[in-house]
Amino acid sequence: MNTTVAAKNLKNLNERIYVPRHEYRPVEASAFRHLDLRFYDKTRDAFVAQGCTWLGDVENVSLKGGAIDFRTFIRFLVSADRTICVGLYHPKPKLLLRVVLRVIGARSDRTTDCESEFSNGAYMVTSNAADAGKLNSPPGFDMKYFPVKTPPEAVWEAHGQRMNQYLASNPGVHATPMHTSDEALEMQHRMQTAKAAYRKGVGFVSEDELRRLGANPREAAELKQAMKDEEGNS
Repeated sequence: MNTTVAAKNLKNLNERIYVPRHEYRPVEASAFRHLDLRFYDKTRDAFVAQGCTWLGDVENVSLKGGAIDFRTFIRFLVSADRTICVGLYHPKPKLLLRVVLRVIGARSDRTTDCESEFSNGAYMVTSNAADAGKLNSPPGFDMKYFPVKTPPEAVWEAHGQRMNQYLASNPGVHATPMHTSDEALEMQHRMQTAKAAYRKGVGFVSEDELRRLGANPREAAELKQAMKDEEGNS
C-alpha cells in the first residue's frame, strides 16, 4: 500500500473513530460466530464471580459497515460497587482495515477494558490494548496499557488498585456510579466526546505517535505529510 493510499485510509479510519458520539445497539452474541465467543463467556463468568453484573451486549453502529468495520461486539459489565465499567471485545476487522492497522504497526486481539469516571471530570482506563498505549492520552485521562496477552483478571486487579490509589490521593473525589446499561453508555459517550475533541485538535495522530506505532522516521514523516495533504484536499 503506497503512502497516499495509506494516509487516506488512516484519515478515514480516524474520522470514523473520533466522532463526538458513537451509537450502540443491543445484539445477540450468536450473530458473531466468527469471534471467540468462549473468550466472552469465560471472561464474563470470571467477572460475575467477582461480583460484577453483566449489563448486556452491544454493537458500535458508528463503526459498522464498509471497509472500516471491526466486525465485533462489546460485552459490558459493571463492578459490584458500580464504579468500574468493563468492556470485552474481540475485533476481527475486514482485510482493508487489517492492512491499515498493519501499516501503522497496530494489532487487534481479545481485549479487556476497565474504565472509571470521577467527580472531578477525570477518567481512568486500564486495558490490554497495548498499541493504544502508544498514543498520547487526552488531558484528564489516566491510562495504563498492558501487553495484549495480559489475562483479563490481571487488568481488572490492576484497575482496582489504581483506583484505590487515586481516590486515596484525592480526598473528596468519588467515582461516578453506573447502575444501568444506559448509565454505563452515557459515561462512554462523555469519554468519547473528550477523546474526539483531543484527537481532532492534534490532527488525529502525530508523527511521533506514528513512530511509536512502528513506522520508521521517514515513513512517519511521509505518512503524516500525506495525511495533511489529504486533509487539505477534502
